[in-house]
Amino acid sequence: MCENADDQRQTALRTMQGELLEALRHREQEILRYLTLLLPAVGGFMWLMTEERKENLALFFVGTVGVIFLLFLGAKYALALGYNYRYLTIQLAKLEGELKIKDAILKGWPRNKAAFLQRYGNQCYPPGIIKVFWVAFLVGIPLVTIIAVLMLVGGVVHALAVREANDVTLWKVFFGVGAAGLLSVVGTVCFVLALTAPSRYGCKISQLLTDEPNEW
Repeated sequence: MCENADDQRQTALRTMQGELLEALRHREQEILRYLTLLLPAVGGFMWLMTEERKENLALFFVGTVGVIFLLFLGAKYALALGYNYRYLTIQLAKLEGELKIKDAILKGWPRNKAAFLQRYGNQCYPPGIIKVFWVAFLVGIPLVTIIAVLMLVGGVVHALAVREANDVTLWKVFFGVGAAGLLSVVGTVCFVLALTAPSRYGCKISQLLTDEPNEW
């Protein structure tokens, strides 16, 4: 009975290991989900850049805020998947210890609590292709913000150059200045939150490993 129970446990652990390995492969293959966030953001901003759209300051402002939030959502999504990937590798490392197959696995993977804390305890960056998309979203936030602010400021300068003391020109000036300032704040906040998020996920890794034994 005891041997039968041990065999069943080993079988269950090996099945779990196979499922976790499959889950890891799926995490790095979800490229289409990143593209469904990145491509609409880029395409939407290019659409806003057309002359007809730029004249509508309210539409341009609201649309640009939407693009920035979409890029921010993409960056957070990539980091969340990266954290989930690291979580799965922790579970796999424990299973490898239980199955006595640690020597048969790639040497580059962390093997114990100390190794995981050293690598991911401070900054938990996503792996491989996930990190590429995270960087793309991260770079896109300040890029879109800077371009949009420059265009709004350019619109204000143009309105002032017309020198027509009418309500339309004054509205463009005040709205353009306010929109440029607000966009700067929104873009800066989203960029800082996305840039510092790896440290927060590193803290989650540290908390996850707090009660774990040093060796598995």
